Amino acid sequence: MATLTQDMKDMIGAQLNYLATADENGNPQVGPKGTMRVFDDHHLIYNEETGKQAWHNLQYSKKAAVATVDYKALKGFVLKGPLNSIMMTRSLKMLRHSRRHIICQQPSVPF
Repeated sequence: MATLTQDMKDMIGAQLNYLATADENGNPQVGPKGTMRVFDDHHLIYNEETGKQAWHNLQYSKKAAVATVDYKALKGFVLKGPLNSIMMTRSLKMLRHSRRHIICQQPSVPF
């Protein structure tokens, strides 16, 4: 398992991150995840607040990619990995239900 560097953690915390998934037919779906954050040195976590296509795709494929970029520095990362299904549970957040996911981080591809 790869380890997130401090640069990666800082960028994930400071920038809007995008989650990429694919449905059962291989159709891609990409969307911003404003709740994406670092969980520990090896995992990212976010709350799925819409519960629509990304949630469906993650239940099906259990795979994801997260892209983050610092536009001013012209630097970014793509993190790919499987979903940790243990954390695919409903959690109460701000008096509404949301779904919480942990994405296991694999070796990154800087761009």
